[in-house]
Amino acid sequence: MDKKSVLFICTGNSVRSQMAEALLRHFGGQQFEVFSAGFTPAGIHRYTKQVLGEIGINTDSQYSKHVDEYRTRPFDYVIVLCEVAALSCPTFPGNAERINWFIDDPIRVIGSDERRLVALRDDFPRLQELVGQLGECAAWAGSGGLRIRVTYELEDD
Repeated sequence: MDKKSVLFICTGNSVRSQMAEALLRHFGGQQFEVFSAGFTPAGIHRYTKQVLGEIGINTDSQYSKHVDEYRTRPFDYVIVLCEVAALSCPTFPGNAERINWFIDDPIRVIGSDERRLVALRDDFPRLQELVGQLGECAAWAGSGGLRIRVTYELEDD
C-alpha cells in the first residue's frame, strides 16, 4: 500500500501544524507520510510539546520548517490550519487536495500562560477529530479517537 503524503501548514509551524503532524504520524504512520511547515517558522512551542507529551507522543524529531522546503514536492493533501496561511499558500506540484481547517491559534489567547495552555488543551480534541477523519486509522478513529480529560483551576488575573 502506498502511503498518502500530507502537509500541514500554519503561520509559525509551532502549535497547530506541529500537533497535527505529531498526531497523524503517531496514529496513522502506517498509512501516511506526514510533514508540517509555516511561513514564519517560530520553533515548536513548549506547550505543544507539553500537551503532546501528556498523551505519550514524543516530538523530539520534529522541528519548525519553512514552506519553501517543500515547494517542489508533490502531496496528496495540503491542509491549511489558519486563514493567514491560506492567503499565502503556494501551489504544490501534482494534484494535491487542499483542505482548510481554520483553527484559532491558542497561543494568541490574551491572558496568562496558564490560560494559553488551557486554550491549547481545549482546541486539541477538535484537531484530533479532524486528523482522525483523514484516513482509516483503525486503532484511533475507529474507537472514537484518543480523549484527554484535563481538570484545572484558573486564578483570576
